[in-house]
Amino acid sequence: MAEAAAAPRSAVTDGRFVALLAALLIYAARGTPTPDVIGVPEIFMAILLVLAVGPAGVLAALHPVAHAGWMRAAQILMLYGLSIPILAGLAQGNDPALMVRDMAAFLFLLLPLFFYPLVRQSPARIVILTMAAVTVGLAFSWRVLFSAFLTHDGFEGILARMHPADPAYLANAPTVLFTALLLMGLAGLRLYVAPRPKACVMAAALAVLGALPFVTMALILQRASIGLGLAGLAFLLLVAFVRRPYRTVPLLLVVACVLAVVGSWLGMVINDLAAKTVAVGLNSRWQEAAAVLARVDRDLMTVLCDRGWGAVIESPAVGAYAVNFTHNL
Repeated sequence: MAEAAAAPRSAVTDGRFVALLAALLIYAARGTPTPDVIGVPEIFMAILLVLAVGPAGVLAALHPVAHAGWMRAAQILMLYGLSIPILAGLAQGNDPALMVRDMAAFLFLLLPLFFYPLVRQSPARIVILTMAAVTVGLAFSWRVLFSAFLTHDGFEGILARMHPADPAYLANAPTVLFTALLLMGLAGLRLYVAPRPKACVMAAALAVLGALPFVTMALILQRASIGLGLAGLAFLLLVAFVRRPYRTVPLLLVVACVLAVVGSWLGMVINDLAAKTVAVGLNSRWQEAAAVLARVDRDLMTVLCDRGWGAVIESPAVGAYAVNFTHNL
């Protein structure tokens, strides 16, 4: 009886995981990080995510946890986000469409709370989900480069003229930076642990794949992403050097060879990044934060409850246009 009862439950769990992977694949192929309208891809992804979460995911997110940690903090954040900001938004008369958009983004931030019980059942699922996230990062990078390839006379034209268009902000997606760091880190790990011929071939393949999102971010001149990526790789090299200095020699040699090969192109990127900084400034994050604080620091109610979902600010980071997001989130 126990085995018979466990079988359908396992099948449902597998079905939920497949639905999650299918949603990620659609996101990789046709989705965008910030869609302006709800199209066919978004509808299919929404249906698949609802199926992936299911009643079990909702119950898991609401079930009290005995241990402290990120799950309890996420539950408290979810209860707050689905109560006070909604009431505050209604009291302020905010646009219902913007309120729904904000709540959707908020729930996306909490997806680990819904999917953690599903993924933790099997270490293999963690690996598969990580591979799916890498697929999204590579697909976003390729979509930007392929679109530029069609409009810039091939990749030579892209590298010569720089700045391909990215109207969907694909290169801004955190999965692109995550993919670059993970693949480059795994490539370095292969050389660090056992620099044998087979490991070197695997490391080269991983490095080539990891270079794709880095090149994309460089072409779009994503200063924050490039800076975080380089800082992350430098940190990994530092950790490797502190633990086993002699094993970092192959890594440093590879880095030196790569810099020698692409040095002129990197010089172009650095010059364009400097020109962008001169044109638009280092960033406007502090000014944006000040604008947000000025917006909510008007009376006791807004200090305690904020202005709710759907609130807008005139952000200095986007030329003082009225927007319902901040870069500091």
